Amino acid sequence: MNKEELKSKIIKANAAYRSGAAMMSDIEYDSMLEQFKSLVSEDEYLEFTSSLNEGAIETGEKVKHPFIMGSLSKLKYETPAEVKEFIDKHCPCLIASAKVDGISCRLHYEDGKLVSASTRGNGVFGEDITDKIKFVKCVPKVLGTGKFGDEYKSIDIRGELVIFKDDFAKMSGFANARNACAGIMNRKDWNADDVSKITFVAYTILGDKFTKEAQFAYLNSWGGFCVAWNKQFRTYEFLYKSADEVAKTMFEYASQEFEYETDGLVLCNATYRNEAKYRPDECKAFKINQLTATTKLLDIVFEGPSKNGLHVPVAILEPVELGGAMISRASLYNIDFIEEKDLKYGSTIEIVRSGDVIPKVLRVVKNDTSCKDIVLPEVCNCCGSKLVRDGVNLCCKNKKCEDQVVNQLVLFIKNLGVKSASNATLKKFGITSFEALVNFAPDKKYKSEMKLAEELNDKMFSRSKLDLLCNMTCFGGLAETTLRKIIDFYTSKGSQIENFLFSCDPKGYSLNNNMKSLWIERYGLPEGVGELTLDKFQDGLEEAYNNVMLVVDNPKYTGHTALSNDSEVAKKQSNGQSVCFTGALNTMSRSEASKKAQDAGFEVKSGVSKGLTYLVTNNIDSGSSKAKKAQQLGTKVINEEEFLKICNGTESDVMSF
Repeated sequence: MNKEELKSKIIKANAAYRSGAAMMSDIEYDSMLEQFKSLVSEDEYLEFTSSLNEGAIETGEKVKHPFIMGSLSKLKYETPAEVKEFIDKHCPCLIASAKVDGISCRLHYEDGKLVSASTRGNGVFGEDITDKIKFVKCVPKVLGTGKFGDEYKSIDIRGELVIFKDDFAKMSGFANARNACAGIMNRKDWNADDVSKITFVAYTILGDKFTKEAQFAYLNSWGGFCVAWNKQFRTYEFLYKSADEVAKTMFEYASQEFEYETDGLVLCNATYRNEAKYRPDECKAFKINQLTATTKLLDIVFEGPSKNGLHVPVAILEPVELGGAMISRASLYNIDFIEEKDLKYGSTIEIVRSGDVIPKVLRVVKNDTSCKDIVLPEVCNCCGSKLVRDGVNLCCKNKKCEDQVVNQLVLFIKNLGVKSASNATLKKFGITSFEALVNFAPDKKYKSEMKLAEELNDKMFSRSKLDLLCNMTCFGGLAETTLRKIIDFYTSKGSQIENFLFSCDPKGYSLNNNMKSLWIERYGLPEGVGELTLDKFQDGLEEAYNNVMLVVDNPKYTGHTALSNDSEVAKKQSNGQSVCFTGALNTMSRSEASKKAQDAGFEVKSGVSKGLTYLVTNNIDSGSSKAKKAQQLGTKVINEEEFLKICNGTESDVMSF
């Protein structure tokens, strides 16, 4: 499925999960998120996953939380290096606690007495469940005994509403304990007997009054709470252990049997105080996936070349059943992965499968004397050029390698919205170079050729030069938003576009000169862009620009007019305004809105920061993290209708390129 279809499915699955009617397993959901992450930039991924907390909240009377009730970024057993890196970073003390799988809930106490309760909802607003909470087990009406000091006069405790395994075993009509809990709590015609089957498991005191270590101490000392299992570690214990050993230790703790359902651990710096963040940096969820099997590695094939010339290793396995499917292939990532795992022909290995994603090799179980060393290929599968080790990868450096070029062309025209494109289609039509793509003349006898030509006319020859440049695949994998940021930054400094493209110097320098040094010395760096990123841009600029001009010089081109040096263009280039979107839009997708903003001369940003001109939202009172930050920084918050009026009002000021 494509990016938009995947995004839609994730949103539906997330909404179903939060309502207590999960439509898939956690493994399948995490798999979809991983797949989406592989299709987009890191900024777009973080923006989208944060927006999942801004979705529809439950029905009933709504309550605004005094603190953001965020969610956690994930660490996985299958990526032990990331687990060890996080633990090593949080010296000297780390707390691991059970990641309870229930319905998130907040209890509010004043002067030690229970006042109200609400569900998490979307993290900002939840549903009032004060009338039901009095029947839930392990919810003390009073916190301990004696008087309370000012520092905890007002207390908000977060935990999960769960049904213990023994209680769920006596129930019927529900797929799992979490669904049962959600179903009972969401009923309008609820009864006390059903609610009394639910238990509150506490794990956090919200706010910044207490460290994580102190939070668990208080929750235990007050009595009456069922406190989530937790254990404190001195992180020096892990400093000299391998990443695999560290991940295995956490896996063993996460695999314990608890009275309630869990789906991993929460790893947290012991000195951490809850901040108003959707995704706290010092707290992560350690997820375990037990869909594993043991089999033999029969062979390794190197698939490629990719658009960047990479030859990616794939394991050929002795077929084994895993999660109801027969598995015969698994991902190996790169050469370093093969060497670090000490993989050999004939190795007995453990594999893991997440949802529908291709299985991964976890570890080598055994290498015996019959196992043989892996032999790496020496030449490209396509052009026969010698393969070069480039970091962790094997790479074909021949820029004219047909498969590489065709893969680049497919990505380029797909980015422009051409749907009838695939490697096989382009090869069949003899399109194996950018020049061949631009000059493609269809045979009118074949509908498939006519269809591709029509799409190219509509999607490629009608695009502005800026759009074409930003979708070129010559820039070492830089995202379109990054390319636009670089171009907008330097052209806004007043240099003519021709000079910018070739040297950014009015006296004129050739592309053989170090443009990067000239740009940085004269204008500095765009916000969020480093020198390595600028290197990639410079390396691909000449080829990308030449390709743009091939399109522009073709008689079919109907896009924006040629480059202009007049003062009006300079004015358009220096718009200097920016926009950020949050939440769902009514009349268009996020990508369509971004395109409209860019066409109107705005820089589209993924987050709210100082200098942002507009934050666009369809719920100005949503209380989202972006909206709060915008208010703090004085950024103007507008709705979709106002955004469209602004865009329409600035159409005459669109930057011409």
